[in-house]
Amino acid sequence: MPSSKPRGGGWTVATCLGTGAFFAAVAARKLADFDMCWHLAWGRYVLATRAVPRVDDFAYTHTPVEYVGILADVVMYGAYAAFGPFGAQCLGALTALALGVVLYKTARASESAVALVVAGFAMAAMSPWLSVRPATWSFVFFALDVYFLERHRTALDTSSQRRALVALPLVHLVWAQCHGAATLGLVVIAAYALHRWVARVATRWAPRLFPSEDGRGARDATLTLAVATVATSLNPWGIAYFAGPSRVMALGDLVTEWAASTPRFFVDDAPGAGAFILFSLIVLAAGRDPVTSRRHVALWDVGLLLAAASLSTRVRFVPYTIVLLAPVVARRASGALPKESPLLRLLPWTTLLVAPLVLLTDRTPLGIGLDPAHFSEPAVRFIETASPQGNMWNFPPFGGFLILRLYPRYRVLMDGRIGFVHETATIRQVIASDTDARAFDALVARHEIEWAVCGARQEERHCLPPATSAAWTMVYWDDVAAVYVRSQGPNHAMAERGYVALRHAMPLEHVLEAALAGSDRNALAHDADLAVAQDPTSPRALFVEACAALALRDPERGRASIERLATTAPGHPSIATLTAAWASLRHVPAPGR
Repeated sequence: MPSSKPRGGGWTVATCLGTGAFFAAVAARKLADFDMCWHLAWGRYVLATRAVPRVDDFAYTHTPVEYVGILADVVMYGAYAAFGPFGAQCLGALTALALGVVLYKTARASESAVALVVAGFAMAAMSPWLSVRPATWSFVFFALDVYFLERHRTALDTSSQRRALVALPLVHLVWAQCHGAATLGLVVIAAYALHRWVARVATRWAPRLFPSEDGRGARDATLTLAVATVATSLNPWGIAYFAGPSRVMALGDLVTEWAASTPRFFVDDAPGAGAFILFSLIVLAAGRDPVTSRRHVALWDVGLLLAAASLSTRVRFVPYTIVLLAPVVARRASGALPKESPLLRLLPWTTLLVAPLVLLTDRTPLGIGLDPAHFSEPAVRFIETASPQGNMWNFPPFGGFLILRLYPRYRVLMDGRIGFVHETATIRQVIASDTDARAFDALVARHEIEWAVCGARQEERHCLPPATSAAWTMVYWDDVAAVYVRSQGPNHAMAERGYVALRHAMPLEHVLEAALAGSDRNALAHDADLAVAQDPTSPRALFVEACAALALRDPERGRASIERLATTAPGHPSIATLTAAWASLRHVPAPGR
């Protein structure tokens, strides 16, 4: 056996420092997950009404609710209500920390310092998925399933082995109240029970491949599976819970998280996960079994590896892949290390690298509160003040935030509760309406929609139908969101005060071309003033303001606009573009001359 984990002050100091730094790194990230908002709204609704909703009241379609993880939503909103966004951020960090503890305890069966290292770097690899939402809780519950199965497999003839199976139904009883992924844990328990039965039968003719100890407890594992299944069904929606995965998978082509995890994804979007999986492959090939010191891989570990390989093909399941790989990697790595080595005493200090890796591999901005690049608080304040009439169309990712901020005054068309609330036909039509004018017009006619909240980030192309239709007028615009109203509907007065020439989907080069041509100069000047008033720190609005000065051939206004742009966004590429545009105009002095 490899040497046991190091003891003493060095171990304690390294663990405390690494744990504290990891907690701080996760807690310091702003709230950026779109789905988090509707989870908070559900928690608020349940606490306010003291009831579990059966019909959705957040969307004006009022469809039946198929499932919501009430317990997790209530806890999340409780932290948010009590301590504000920072309370939710700390709760997310505590959830991530709990996951790290479970991973460490699972890997610790190797009795080596490498367990702490593997758990730490597994957490760094999972950091892009450790957002504040119930899905993160599922990672913890799934890790608990793996931990208790490992305890039952390795702690032979001990009270710990017996308690491990008893704990699994309790895990699933709580899990089913929090998130819809408990069925994934049941699959792992079923695979474990099957493994026990196969080993029990096959040990007679292949004892080296199926050791006799692997066949012990087959009946207990099967009974545990049955009880855990019953415990999972003890949720407010009963056995309908088990239909959740099929409902979501039927819409998998519409959900970004269900996209295929290509090699480019692991390089560009989740390099930490890609590095951990690559490291796992190296350890599996070069490592050894910690008991026999042989290179062969135990049959149960082979099953875990196959399951991990299957899960790794989808973005949403990559964290579950890492959970399955961690104990196998820890075992193989500890078996390959020398029994006595100074390196073992240094390994715990590598956990100090986890927090920096989390910060380096995750693009979420640091600070307290909602990420302004995802959620437009100014747009919500505009809606509250302007009070548009009628039903809204909304960019689906914004749905949860609009519910959290505007319900019950306004109800959304759709949000992120795909597969559990909104009807399939409606989901597909709403997503199509983001770019398809016919689908958009059909929704407008069917639901009497009078205004729309659009995604307006410059690098994306969303909400094109109202942006390209004369029947709609843009009345609000910032770097994240735009608001449109029907020009001749009940919001006609608002439309008259809106934008004249600009639309959020208009390429900025087209704005510059119009400015150089001097066409619609008064309309452009009006729109520029409105854009800057609505989002005074927006480089895009300041660029439009500079274009308006160019259209008016007003050098002083152009100089002031370019200076504001340079102050707000130093080095912005449009500064050189605007300067060159002024230079291209003959007989017109450049700004500042």
